[in-house]
Amino acid sequence: MILDRKLKARLLPAMLFAVAAVGVNEATHSSEILGVGQKQNAPNGKPETPQTGDDPAPVAVPAPQVLKAKYQKFLVEHPSHPDARDVQMAFARLQIQLAKTAVNPKDAQVLLTQARARIGVARKLFTAELAKVEARWKSFPPFIDRKKDAKQFAERRQVESEFLIVQLQLATCGYVESQTYDIGSNEHEQSLTKAARGFEQIHRKYRTQVAGLQGRLWQGKCLEELGEIRHALGIFNELLQHGGRGKPLRQLGNQAQHFRMICLNHDSRRDWELVVVESKNWIRDSTEAERNSSAGLGILWEKSRALIGTSRNPKSAGTMLRSLGEEVGDDPSGQLKRLGLDLQQELRNKNGGFDVSFVGSFRIRVARLDRW
Repeated sequence: MILDRKLKARLLPAMLFAVAAVGVNEATHSSEILGVGQKQNAPNGKPETPQTGDDPAPVAVPAPQVLKAKYQKFLVEHPSHPDARDVQMAFARLQIQLAKTAVNPKDAQVLLTQARARIGVARKLFTAELAKVEARWKSFPPFIDRKKDAKQFAERRQVESEFLIVQLQLATCGYVESQTYDIGSNEHEQSLTKAARGFEQIHRKYRTQVAGLQGRLWQGKCLEELGEIRHALGIFNELLQHGGRGKPLRQLGNQAQHFRMICLNHDSRRDWELVVVESKNWIRDSTEAERNSSAGLGILWEKSRALIGTSRNPKSAGTMLRSLGEEVGDDPSGQLKRLGLDLQQELRNKNGGFDVSFVGSFRIRVARLDRW
């Protein structure tokens, strides 16, 4: 039973993009995790065809409390499942998200403490898996003739890909952990610094591979959140100039563009006009699937922030934001309200209480926007 790729990208985002990037087949996840996914047989008795490619057809995302129950059930019933570490990370991210919206500060702290504990468990599991995969990788001979022994060559390549992925996942633990601390706190900075070093090491070892470029990308993201905007911008610009063809590199370029716009919108720069121009160009050149990806929605989010920043007239800002919604399309998940209210609050703060109602017209699939 396999969760389709689009659903996994939404709900188990811990470096799943990196999984696709280095060419590894996605691990099979029991549908018991979420209670949804591909069934082995359709009602007519024929196997269902799993979704592939960039099919933009939406998949309904369960409510947070439903997800919480599903994750808990899976971890209780399958504590030794190979995917337990991914579920622990997904659960931790969910708890961080719930903490950000918690009304009671004490409840938020409990959620964040629980998230850190889950990240700690996942880190131990990834560390143990890393040792196993590295041993398997080293068990192969240094040289394998691709033509004479195609099977062994493919096996070693598969194990090598798994080795790279686990390294990325392990470094990601530090980044996600940083999100459980207050911005600017010693713990927050220490976690980000450690994660940045881990991603930098991956880039140094595998700079010519997509996994190495992924390490570079997330090193830059850590630096951006540490306030090292100039350094981070240099990294994202470097990645955008990398060139190359193929879906993995294009995905990486889109993510780098998103992170670059975050830097340009930073209070230390406020290059709002540039963000608006670059986002328009990106939207023009992108596909519908790309616009509805995490990176694409992130770019649209940064464009909306830039529109607010450049507008001297709050009514004009509301009009521009409504027009932005038309560039995205429908919101079948029905969860656009959170993003709309966030932008509305930002607009209200900027314009001294002026309330512009554009929630219903800002059609972004918020459920797929991963903000960390």
